[in-house]
Amino acid sequence: MAKSLHVAEVVEALVELGGDASWPNIEQRVTQKRGDYAPYQDWNNFKKTMFQLVQQHCVGYAKFTGPVLFKKTPHGFSLAGTDASTANRVAIPPELVHAETVPSNREYITGAVREVLVNAYERDPKARLECLEKYGTSCAVCKISFEQIYGGIGRGFIHVHHKQQLSSREVYRLNPTVDLVPVCPNCHSMLHTSDPPLDVDELIELMRQTVRERS
Repeated sequence: MAKSLHVAEVVEALVELGGDASWPNIEQRVTQKRGDYAPYQDWNNFKKTMFQLVQQHCVGYAKFTGPVLFKKTPHGFSLAGTDASTANRVAIPPELVHAETVPSNREYITGAVREVLVNAYERDPKARLECLEKYGTSCAVCKISFEQIYGGIGRGFIHVHHKQQLSSREVYRLNPTVDLVPVCPNCHSMLHTSDPPLDVDELIELMRQTVRERS
């Protein structure tokens, strides 16, 4: 079943276009990557929905709800945070920031899941959003909040960890609020220091044990 448009698709298109592009070029890039307009009624409805997503994340529009991902330019849109002083640097939204890259998978039912540090479920924007709406963006292990430490650039930044170990042929239906948990990159790596990965509670206990031994 085709997935609804996600704002991350528009961000990905803008990144590929250099962080600043006309709206027709953005439309064309997202459309090319999608291949068809499903699950929308037609291409016009698809493109209207796409523009509404941009309006929701661009200051100055009545539909703005935040966070700010885009800014209006004379000929189109750019990624928020892009200016002359940063040259080729563009702001990447938190759901697209990962230390490891694996093939993305937007389906909730799948087999042959490939896992490095961030597997397909952990990279799914909708699954990530559902997880973070329930648990927030602080690490479930060490409790770090990147926004509290780094300010605006850390807002919303966190990895999500897939708690269930999957076999290479397993067919599985994901429950984002049960199977995913927010963790910082360091704790995410530590969870994957064994196969199968450590449980979150196990890693918390290891941290507490280390503190006790050093006190």
